[in-house]
Amino acid sequence: MKKNLFFLVIISVLVGCSKDGDQIIITNENFVDPDGDGVETVQEERDGTNPNAPCQYNSDSQIFSRTSEAWRNLDCDGDGVSNGKELDPNGDGTLGPNQTNPRSACDYNPLHQDFSITTVEWRLIDCDGDGVVNGDELDPDGNNSNDSNGTDPFDWCDLMISMQTVDPNPNWFEEDCDGDCKTNGEEIDQETDPLDGSDFYGSGDHLNQIWFIVSDQTPFRKHFFDHQGSRYIKTVDQSGQTLSNFEYDTSNNLIMVEINDSAFNSITTYEYMGGVITEVTINENGNVTVIDVDFIDNTIITHDGSEPAGQFKSKITLDPVYQKVTLLESFYQIGSDWLYDSNVYTYDINFENLQSINTTILGYDPDTEEFYDLNENNWLNQTFSYSNTTTLNPSLASMNNIYINYLLNDDILNWYWQIEKASTSKSFLTSYSYASDYIGFDISYGVNCEQNNHLPYEAYYSTLDYQHEIDIIYE
Repeated sequence: MKKNLFFLVIISVLVGCSKDGDQIIITNENFVDPDGDGVETVQEERDGTNPNAPCQYNSDSQIFSRTSEAWRNLDCDGDGVSNGKELDPNGDGTLGPNQTNPRSACDYNPLHQDFSITTVEWRLIDCDGDGVVNGDELDPDGNNSNDSNGTDPFDWCDLMISMQTVDPNPNWFEEDCDGDCKTNGEEIDQETDPLDGSDFYGSGDHLNQIWFIVSDQTPFRKHFFDHQGSRYIKTVDQSGQTLSNFEYDTSNNLIMVEINDSAFNSITTYEYMGGVITEVTINENGNVTVIDVDFIDNTIITHDGSEPAGQFKSKITLDPVYQKVTLLESFYQIGSDWLYDSNVYTYDINFENLQSINTTILGYDPDTEEFYDLNENNWLNQTFSYSNTTTLNPSLASMNNIYINYLLNDDILNWYWQIEKASTSKSFLTSYSYASDYIGFDISYGVNCEQNNHLPYEAYYSTLDYQHEIDIIYE
């Protein structure tokens, strides 16, 4: 028992307990640390580090309170912040708060940095991965001083493109530094400025192209426009085949539309008198239809010989002030039954935006000239409703230019043109819903990015089944 007591006394004299923050290390009272890094020689030998190299140690074995003043004044990582300042920012002799790693060149507090003592090696490092080394970020004029005329070496979107001398981090190319919906990599490839949100491929005031993009980023439809965006000239598919082609006369009147599709081919021509359409000829797969067009006050009435006796093929009523369509009526035959189709267009107070289209389809008896419900559920009645935003409609001018032509022959746009329903709205269509007494669906539109002039250049449309991107290019 006496021998054990004597042994414990000896141990208590030779061994002490040191607590550094939350770290407890058993140390020899005879502390030998020639390099002053706070790790005694015996421990460095255990750790496999050099007891004579002050910047080579195991940080888990370090006792900050045992570090020498000389070690604290060193700057192991060359970042311009001394070891002591990194571990003990407030200088109270204990670790923290907000300490940084004295052996990590990119972990430091810029407020504690003395740029003039940073090492050459540190200045050649690119901490944020933007392709501009630290030295060029903080000292772009090379006067060995941080004059606050540089950029942030911790922010890869704060840089001078002209100062990029090393390869950026691959993830930098996927970043969109200026928030214009174009990645840095895309902008570099297209020779635009990835730091200027107004400088990107396709920016401008006049519509040039609209692309509908599938999930693999391949445009499956491209729509082209010219004449400062006022003329819709053609549509091509992803293979480059022309699906529709539009021709105009010298007065900018649409005179011909050719549609080439695997299941449908047609040529529609328009004749004018005094700038007003008088005749439309439609050749669909060899079947020719001639439509006579009469403008009477604020109505446009057409006949092609297929309408019921005493009636019209179609009748378009325009608002007398804004000249927007308010009512579209037509007669057509399915089997032996005649149908009457009535579409009421509702706009906002200034007729700038289409708000809804309410469609009613009734039966018509040409013998009695009476209308009747098709059945008690009136299952063919339909409603299209729209919501609009302050984002401007990029195709407004081009669609207004051919709107009457389109109403006289709705095949000229066909289903490839997704936003035809709101073509004359000033605001870009953000959604429309279709509903009837027997079916309903929604197509939602959204705008990812718009220019300062409120013209969208990246948008999307989606249903319950799919979502497609819309890229809009201007000039």
